[in-house]
Amino acid sequence: MNYLGAQTSVVSRRRWRNKGLFALCVLCGLILLFVLTAHTVHAEVVKGEIISVEGAYIRIDKGAEAGLRVGDQGKVYYMVLVGAEGKPRPIAVASFTVTGIELTTSLAKVDTAQGTIKAGYLVETTVTAPPKPGIVQETPPIVEQTPKQGPPAKASKKKQIVKRQAKSGDVWRDPHLGMSFVWVPPGCFEMGCGEWMAGCSDSEKPPHKVCLNGFWMARHEVTQQQWRLLMGTNPAGFNRCGLPCPVEKVSWLEAVEFAKKLSAKTGYLFRLPTEAEWEYACRSGGRQQRYSGGEAADAVAWYKENAAATPHAVGRKLSNDLGIFDMTGNVWEWCLDSFDKDAYLKALRTLENPVFINDKFFDIYKEGYARILRLLAGASGYRSVRGGSWGNAADRLRSTDRIKGDPDSRRDWLGFRLVREEIKKK
Repeated sequence: MNYLGAQTSVVSRRRWRNKGLFALCVLCGLILLFVLTAHTVHAEVVKGEIISVEGAYIRIDKGAEAGLRVGDQGKVYYMVLVGAEGKPRPIAVASFTVTGIELTTSLAKVDTAQGTIKAGYLVETTVTAPPKPGIVQETPPIVEQTPKQGPPAKASKKKQIVKRQAKSGDVWRDPHLGMSFVWVPPGCFEMGCGEWMAGCSDSEKPPHKVCLNGFWMARHEVTQQQWRLLMGTNPAGFNRCGLPCPVEKVSWLEAVEFAKKLSAKTGYLFRLPTEAEWEYACRSGGRQQRYSGGEAADAVAWYKENAAATPHAVGRKLSNDLGIFDMTGNVWEWCLDSFDKDAYLKALRTLENPVFINDKFFDIYKEGYARILRLLAGASGYRSVRGGSWGNAADRLRSTDRIKGDPDSRRDWLGFRLVREEIKKK
């Protein structure tokens, strides 16, 4: 081989070697890109809320539909109010690992915690490998909290459905609007103004004993967004406040119609709360609380001194002990009952699930909601309104205070929240 041929051979070998190195670099780059993509692009944070606390476990309102899987980890946050404007700020109070998955909920074991964890707290779960679009897990895996004990059960031809008993603080979301409701357990309390409350009017007296079934109370006032999604309009006078703000300028009749439409959409029975249910829930299950959640109006309510003459987005102040927000302040709230300033004088015995119509009390469960609506349709006069608003001084925010409203009236300080009865409609 001559000198020129030898040189050509060397150059050729170098070219092939360089091409090999380049190909190897490309391959390493693709591998690195795949690894980075697997750990970043496909990772996402799913935000949700704690539905219930079950010992060392929490139940979250997100499941397989949101991409959660067993082994995903996350944190629990508690909202605190910061500064003179009371801006909410999340504070991490616990970490957890998902141990069981269902379609719309997840079970997670608390790994570390600082303080008490309650239903309604916010959660952020890091999903490291969400399912690809279009792939649906028809039967998500369920992981038991503890090993099963005893001999295996005999096979049954009929599918058994075990319903977990609701407990105080549990949160449920309606399947159409995503409105959250908290379980208010059954109980008895002294309704009205007792010796523990000062500054009451005659319409709040005398105090009388009331016993109630358990029910689901909306955690927030109905918002402008929820009204618009269901009714197709936004009647609010403060529509610049934004969709998370309470809807107002809604009459009692329109609020009842909203509840009917949501009931028809979901199959659950929604309605306005009775005055007794409203006050019982406002006072955190009948406790002696001047405001809903305590004695400090600024902490729990938007009112004349801090609201700047406008309502505010729901849930920005502290909740009461059941996890319910804005039952004092923001906007006054419609109740189901007819208003009578002397109604409490007519409570001569312990009342069971009372609703006041015209001049007497009825048990709403014994009569049934359909009959109650018929009676109210023929009832003249005003309806009861509770809670105080952004335009009131602190003394009008009392948990026992009650005013009247014409069922046709619309005011920019008047809204409502809903109750969901425990029994599903048939």
